[in-house]
Amino acid sequence: MGDISQLSPIDPYYVEGERVIYAISLISAFKNLDEYFGTRGVEDASYPYQHFADCLYPESYDRAVRLVEMVDGYANELLDKAGYVERKRKEIIGELLYQASLHQETIRFNRAKAIGLKVQHYKESNEYTEAWTVMRNWLRKYYLQPSHIHIMRYILPTGGE
Repeated sequence: MGDISQLSPIDPYYVEGERVIYAISLISAFKNLDEYFGTRGVEDASYPYQHFADCLYPESYDRAVRLVEMVDGYANELLDKAGYVERKRKEIIGELLYQASLHQETIRFNRAKAIGLKVQHYKESNEYTEAWTVMRNWLRKYYLQPSHIHIMRYILPTGGE
């Protein structure tokens, strides 16, 4: 990663009609309503909570839960292939999937390290420093060039690194 690099949380969503539904937000809304109605009946709730409860559907909740479970499993598989032990995978997935506070939240180098990701600053490796130099040169050359398409070619590291 570089000084301006950033990652994003895993934020699964789906589209219903013209609405974008963020799965974690929907699950969170159901949990908040469950807590709210855990101590009072529907008749004792204020109108906004009654209306909110009427607008949520079990099918949407089920779809959101299944989507998050699928993404959790996929992230677990990827982290396993990257060599993370199970405990660390759960911690990372917990941070990236379940703890994100905003859809547009960014994760910079220090936070990525704190989460437990095996990130490395490009200055820590000659190979990465060279790659960043190539990318900067490409950007400098093509940034202001009017084009609908820029083709970038890259080579994956050897040895599964």
